[in-house]
Amino acid sequence: MDTLKKKLWYVGEGSSATVDRTSSEKEGGEIDADEEIPDDQGDLDDMVKEQQDVDLEPATTRAGTVSTTAATAAARKSLAPVGAGTTAAVKDLQVKVAKLETELSEQNDQLEQLKADLETKEEELQSKTVSLCAAEARLAEAKEAADAPAQEQTASSSEQIEALKLEVERLKTELGSSDGQRADQASQHDAILSQKEEAIVAAQSKIEELESELTEARAAHEDAAAARDASAKEQGASQAAALADLQAKVEASSKEIEEHQSSAKRAHDEAEAARKSVADLEQRVQQLTIDHEQKVNASGEQTSKQLEEQRQAHEAAATEASEKVATLQSQNRELRDELEALKSQLSDSHDEIKKASAAGEQGASNLAEKDAELVALRKSHEDLQKKLADLSAVQERNAELEEQAAKLPELEQRNSDLQGEIESNSSAFETRLAEAVAAAEVAAHAKAQTTHKEERSSAESQHSQALAQAVEQARTEAEQKHIAMIEDAVNQARRELSAEHAKVLERALEAANAKHAEQKASDVDAARRDAEEQLRAALQKEHEAALEEAQAATTSRHGEELSTLAAAHEATLAEARDGHASELSSSKEAAEARIKEVQQTLDEVKAELAAQEAKYAAQVAEVKAEHDQKVMAAFEKARAEAGDNHSTDLQGLKEQSAKTAEQMRKSHADELEAVQAAHAAALSEADDRHSSELKRVQTDLTAAQADLKKIKDTVAQLQREKEAGDSRIQSLEAELASASDRVKQAVSDSAAASSTETSTLRTQIEQLEQELADVRTAHNQSQTAFVEQFEAISTQHEADKKALIEKHIDEVGQLTAQHEQALVPLREQHYQELEKSMELADKLTEAQRAHEALTAELALMTTKAASAAAAPTSAASLLEAQGKENQEMSDLERLHAAHTEKVALLSNQHHEQLEKMLAERRAEREELDTVKRDLSNAKREVALLAGNAEDVETLKAEITQLEERLNKALSTH
Repeated sequence: MDTLKKKLWYVGEGSSATVDRTSSEKEGGEIDADEEIPDDQGDLDDMVKEQQDVDLEPATTRAGTVSTTAATAAARKSLAPVGAGTTAAVKDLQVKVAKLETELSEQNDQLEQLKADLETKEEELQSKTVSLCAAEARLAEAKEAADAPAQEQTASSSEQIEALKLEVERLKTELGSSDGQRADQASQHDAILSQKEEAIVAAQSKIEELESELTEARAAHEDAAAARDASAKEQGASQAAALADLQAKVEASSKEIEEHQSSAKRAHDEAEAARKSVADLEQRVQQLTIDHEQKVNASGEQTSKQLEEQRQAHEAAATEASEKVATLQSQNRELRDELEALKSQLSDSHDEIKKASAAGEQGASNLAEKDAELVALRKSHEDLQKKLADLSAVQERNAELEEQAAKLPELEQRNSDLQGEIESNSSAFETRLAEAVAAAEVAAHAKAQTTHKEERSSAESQHSQALAQAVEQARTEAEQKHIAMIEDAVNQARRELSAEHAKVLERALEAANAKHAEQKASDVDAARRDAEEQLRAALQKEHEAALEEAQAATTSRHGEELSTLAAAHEATLAEARDGHASELSSSKEAAEARIKEVQQTLDEVKAELAAQEAKYAAQVAEVKAEHDQKVMAAFEKARAEAGDNHSTDLQGLKEQSAKTAEQMRKSHADELEAVQAAHAAALSEADDRHSSELKRVQTDLTAAQADLKKIKDTVAQLQREKEAGDSRIQSLEAELASASDRVKQAVSDSAAASSTETSTLRTQIEQLEQELADVRTAHNQSQTAFVEQFEAISTQHEADKKALIEKHIDEVGQLTAQHEQALVPLREQHYQELEKSMELADKLTEAQRAHEALTAELALMTTKAASAAAAPTSAASLLEAQGKENQEMSDLERLHAAHTEKVALLSNQHHEQLEKMLAERRAEREELDTVKRDLSNAKREVALLAGNAEDVETLKAEITQLEERLNKALSTH
């Protein structure tokens, strides 16, 4: 904004100076007021200046000037078509170069989109891996819950388990080979992307070569323009040759552009092929996952059969109660040892979680710092919008000044009498005014820089500090408005050129100072209130527009600013050339008409002064020859100096811009390579970690599936045994009833048996009852031990589940911290590029200012030659300056609109990405809830199975007791 304000001030000063110098030369010049001299040609301006130094009679001077002007106009008319054709060829070449740059930027965007798609696919693969880990964790929990029934295993089962482990290792090896293939394909894809980037770099270098050719073409055009003044014939031939060379270069550049377009198309096709290969790779990974699950299911069925056989052997050995108690005690001790080990692991996990929390807090603090910087950037953007509003007010003020300029011819007659006094005071006043404005401008610029640094350094301060910064910024803006008001008052005072120039200007300055004091107080209060409201609202808003938005906006804004400024510069040059051509033609026609009028006047003067013609003929011829020599010498000198200065300045500016662009391009390429290397390392590390985790989880999955199958088979077998037990009980009850009948019959038959046999039977019955009580006690003890073991296993399962969840949270925190650390260099790179782009914009503005200064100086030199036509020329210069200013303001508004549109687009993209991340997070939570529900269902199923097992054991004990009683009763009788 400071450079823009300087430019506006310079345009205002140039317009005012044009009016002053034009008016000051009104009385001293001796050139005829009816002649019109072109505005934009420095050689003719110097020629007119030399004409003013010659002290001749009015009639004689008019005659010499007319003849010289007519000759020069005729020469320029003969050269105008050649310059116009060369300019059109240069414009055509520039359009083609801009089109090639646009296509290359589109290719870069497509490559960036392809990279983003690949990263998305990698994230999806990682999410699938996490889901697989969760499923395997659930199976591992089911395995741990079902370990109680399989406490003892024989040698044959150990051999079978070893065979299953070998099969699992083979599957892991196959999966590792698939991971290696995927890593190789990813590396090949990265190599393809690097080749595409090299092709892009080559295309950019080719663009630079085309730009150098364009520079050479422009230099050739300037050389042709310098050489055309020597001779009309020689200059026409050289211009034709330069035009032919330029057309040949344009054709060669067009061919090269077409080749680059074809190479860019090939790069796009290769990128599409790489994307298809990535899709094939994903399908292959899915197919491998399905095959792995099928193999695991097949191995689980085989294992279930083997475990069923082991279960039968185990049931045969379960009758030994003493061994079972000893085994349970030993397992209890082992479980306690494992519990202690899990506690130690849990304490280690807590330590890691604390470390991760500390790292997360550090990342949060870094994020807060970046958020504060983002708030500062938003505040600067709001300030820019406010300044644009002030700029619109300045444009309205310029419209009012144009209305006042329309009244300028009425005041010129009144100001002519006091011109001498104004000239004596204007130089000193202009010097003091320029010094004051420059000092105020420097102070405002320094104060703006200080405010910007304070905003960046105090981003983490409290609301009071932010409010103070806002008040300081409002004060600075009020001072800038004050400076603008002073400039407007000075320009208005200069255009009026009244007799009381100094007094009116002092009154205007005093009024502006008083108005500034009042407006400053009101603006400070209003700014304080606005700042409080804005800060209160800003503290409630989200700060999701992070570094990617600022980086992308800065890069696009830099490119758009460069292209817009270059286009504006070329458009200005084209308009200046067209305007010059039209003015030259109109000047020629006016000069021819004036020549006719002067010729008639000369004829009349010759008729009246026929007697004096012989006396002054020799003097006129001598003065005319001397005048022609001076004019030609001044013309050649001015042309050579202007051409050298302009060529030197333009070449220096182009070299500096090319060096800066090359440095930025190299730094960007180096940083991009570093980021790609870091990204590749991170991917490799993540693949290694995921492969190891996948192997471990696959092992647990296989074991869990086998255990689950075994539990299901055990439940089915127990159900069958229960049914068989029920039928056995019914048969035993029938036999018992028949036996009772037989006993009753035997008792009735042996009523005479002795009392000793009855007592013996009673004793046997008591023994049987005692044995039955002992068996029930042993059964209750074994059942109690089984319940305790099951509870211990459930407790261990809960602890393992908590440890797995904490581990997952820790890994997520580590990935988040790594992501934040990877973003830090990118943010620093963004700020560096932002500063570089601002420096380039300042340099380009300074170059344009120098060009405008040269144009204004040429306009002043041209205007200085028209004494009697001062009023029309001054008004035309003022309108031309206002038109340029309005054009610049329209360019600035278009640039601001493009910047606003780009910011809105980036904000929408960021919100879409955020919504996508939130949806993925909700899906993960839903999946976690599903896992929890499955786990609770599995627990309930295991409890039900345990209850069924207890019922079966009870029935078996009762059946055994009944059989023993029946056998004893039968043996007794």
